Parts: sequence; C-alpha cells; structure tokens
Amino acid sequence: MKYSFKIFFVVMATLLFRGVAFAQIPVEVFTGHKKATVDIMFFKFFKNKEGHNSKFLFFNRNRASIDYTMTQTTNLPQFGFTEAFSYNHEKLKGFAPVVVASILNRGVYPKAGIQFAKIKKDYTIFSWIVAETLKEPNVDFFLFRKIYTQTNRQTKFIFSNRIGQCYSNG
Repeated sequence: MKYSFKIFFVVMATLLFRGVAFAQIPVEVFTGHKKATVDIMFFKFFKNKEGHNSKFLFFNRNRASIDYTMTQTTNLPQFGFTEAFSYNHEKLKGFAPVVVASILNRGVYPKAGIQFAKIKKDYTIFSWIVAETLKEPNVDFFLFRKIYTQTNRQTKFIFSNRIGQCYSNG
C-alpha cells in the first residue's frame, strides 16, 4: 500500500502541474521513505505600461507534504504558501523592502524585512531576511541561487540551490 501511494502521488503531481512545468516554473517532487513533498516557487516583476519590468516584484512559493502513515487524525498533510511583494528601486542596487504573508497549517504569519534580488540572463540571486510582525517574532533567512550555462544551442544546464533558516525568539 505504501508504494502504490507513492506512485499515485508522483503521477498526480506530474499530471496536475504539467502545464506549470512546461511554463518553466520550477516544480519539484521529492519522495522519501517517510513522506512525499511538492514544492513550487517563482518570482516575477510586474510589467509597466510599456511592457518593461516595473519596480514591484512578486514572490510565490507553495509547498505540500504528505506522510505515508497518515490517518484521519494523525500525520495529516502539511502545507505552506508564501506570498511576498517588494519595491525594487534601481538606486538600492538590488536591495528592497519586502512584505510577506506565510500561510501555514497553524495560521497566517505576516512578515516584513529586507530582500535582495539580482536577476540576470546567466544567473539569479534572491535572498531575504524577514521577521514576523507578531508578539514574539521568528526571523527567517532565505537564499536562492540559480546559474544558467549554455552547453550548446539546444542544451542549457541549470544549477540551483536554496537555503532557509528560521530563528525562533522563544
């Protein structure tokens, strides 16, 4: 039963996010011996009237995780949605104020902080340090790096990694 659930989860994720994957939005599916996870992340500048990038950047990350030992009351699915908006003025050279909403199983957490974004043809660097705006806030650090290398006219190699850390106040 465990393996049929793994196969079902991978097949469903592939079918559900097929159009998203073809649109070059990273869709990652992780399967392990205890759970399976789907992670979708993208960020994009809003366009101005002339069709160029505006100073406003939107960040979106959606995660869902399912434990194979899930029952009706234990090991329930975990999910997280992170939405962020930042104002990126060219004089700040990639740094920007950012507001974030994290929507998790246990609630909604508004955050604010500083972001750094540098999006070029050959690489992308995106990072932030934000703090919850609640009574005893956690501080989150996030770093995403992606490097593109063209091996020939038809093949492009993409290397990416991300680091995330949450520092708790309590």
